[in-house]
Amino acid sequence: MCNNLIMSSYPLPEGFSEFDVFSLGSCLLVEGTKLQWSCVITLAIFIWLFAAFWASMPLIGWGEYDYEPLRTCCTLDMSKGDRNYVSYVIPMAICNMGIQVLVVFSSYQSIGKKFMKTGQERFNCTTPMKTLLFCWGPYGILAFYATVKNANLLSPKLRMIAPIMAKASPTFNVFVYALGNEKYRGGIWQLLTGQKIDAQATENKSK
Repeated sequence: MCNNLIMSSYPLPEGFSEFDVFSLGSCLLVEGTKLQWSCVITLAIFIWLFAAFWASMPLIGWGEYDYEPLRTCCTLDMSKGDRNYVSYVIPMAICNMGIQVLVVFSSYQSIGKKFMKTGQERFNCTTPMKTLLFCWGPYGILAFYATVKNANLLSPKLRMIAPIMAKASPTFNVFVYALGNEKYRGGIWQLLTGQKIDAQATENKSK
């Protein structure tokens, strides 16, 4: 249940991460659509109800929880791989990871097209998608591997990689969104050296 509630990152629950909210919000801003507070609140309520549903299912018998190899959090019990596990993990992956990838991809595709029209191609719109798959791909592979093979036969050290990569997602997001911003990089440079640099110089230093 713990891992379900922090899936994709710590600030938001399973199925939606800051990637999704940031991507959707950015897409709406790029397209000239103002995001109202009522829409934000509705979206937040839906996200938490969505997360609560999937997190509570193993508590009533659909799926089962167990400790992760690091014993720092709980996740789905991948040791059994029975029909109950398979019937839960497949729809959960489709509704959570599938929706998340679709939101990120479609949002940043719209942003990328807008930037290409205005000639402001300063941000690689494929980076968030690559980061998402890099951090959560190992977890997905391990979960689906457990549907066809005995995951306990894998080395414990190998099974530790998936949760470590997943929990590192917020750290990677810092590099994607903060350090990927030329004004933020310029601020860091000014803090370290005391010198101000213009946007073009900041962009050159990032290359």
